[in-house]
Amino acid sequence: MPLTDYTADHLATATNEPQRSNNALLFISGLPGQTDPAYMATAIDSFSAPKWTNSPIELAFLNEKRKVAGRPLVEDMTVTYKDFVDKNIAAVLMAWRLQVYNPFTGVMGYAGWYKKNALVYLYPPDFNTARVRKFALEGVWPQDFDMGEFTMEGEETVKITFPLSVDKVKPLPVDRNFFDAGRTLTGLLPGAAAAVA
Repeated sequence: MPLTDYTADHLATATNEPQRSNNALLFISGLPGQTDPAYMATAIDSFSAPKWTNSPIELAFLNEKRKVAGRPLVEDMTVTYKDFVDKNIAAVLMAWRLQVYNPFTGVMGYAGWYKKNALVYLYPPDFNTARVRKFALEGVWPQDFDMGEFTMEGEETVKITFPLSVDKVKPLPVDRNFFDAGRTLTGLLPGAAAAVA
């Protein structure tokens, strides 16, 4: 069917509402000393979207080649947290990092100690729970702990960057019964906590 209307009148009207990049949160379950995934989620500054790829396998025959999908590879994610002096954001993240490797004892952690599950939520602008998109992340663990640079010349706030290794990403269908009826962060959280437990 050929395009007959060359205007942008169809955008952001009764349909075609854009998904906003700032309406996303990452909930990680089982962090040291934390039972509420929203505690850390409210300190998020930014995080990269989940991404998984399949490298091609080439099959050769005479003068031609064909490609089939190889093993899936889940790419690393990066999450950046705001550091607050009156919340123990840095302490929680450092405790998680110490589960991977503890420089005080020289002990490397077991995977069962430091690998966590997480959920990515993409909210609509009105936080209508029937339209929330979700990604389940499995086997999430921190590869690094980076507080950036401290300088007497600047006035920037301190942010903690966490490169995360991820084993598996699962896009979840929109489920109208997944959440509580409330649309506040507190109302949404019980469903989040149950899903990542």
